[in-house]
Amino acid sequence: MAIQNRFTALADGTGEWDTFKDAHTKVAEEVLGFRRYVKHKWISNAKRSFYRSFNAIFGRVNHIASEAVIVELLNSKCLPTLLYGLEACPLKSADLKSLDYTVFGAFMKIFKTKSKEVASCCMEMFNCSLPSVSVNNRKCKFLQKKSASENIICRHCVDCAK
Repeated sequence: MAIQNRFTALADGTGEWDTFKDAHTKVAEEVLGFRRYVKHKWISNAKRSFYRSFNAIFGRVNHIASEAVIVELLNSKCLPTLLYGLEACPLKSADLKSLDYTVFGAFMKIFKTKSKEVASCCMEMFNCSLPSVSVNNRKCKFLQKKSASENIICRHCVDCAK
């Protein structure tokens, strides 16, 4: 008994297999509504830096410090690594949600919960805003500074950003 690949008949070298595969892929993408998502490398690097700094702090002070101290360290040491330079970058809503999820994850880890609502309540109690809100505030402040500039190029960029 010989075991063979059942698609070897299509791979006869005439290119029929490639045509068949491309046609099925195209139809599947149209039917399922597949969209190619482009990952922004700089967001991945910002999130990696945030997780690295948060895990370093959390690993050292988890059993020693209270939650209030850990949240204060998160606000002063970890969030700046996540938000650095984002006010000058174009961000989609999916990018902002991704940034929000990183902070929700950190709060869920601090307060040992799996509920996003509990993490959100804790963020309100400790006066910690979401990165999406912080980025929008920082972007407004950034654009105000650039619009007050005497440089014509800066003013033009501000007009394009609005």
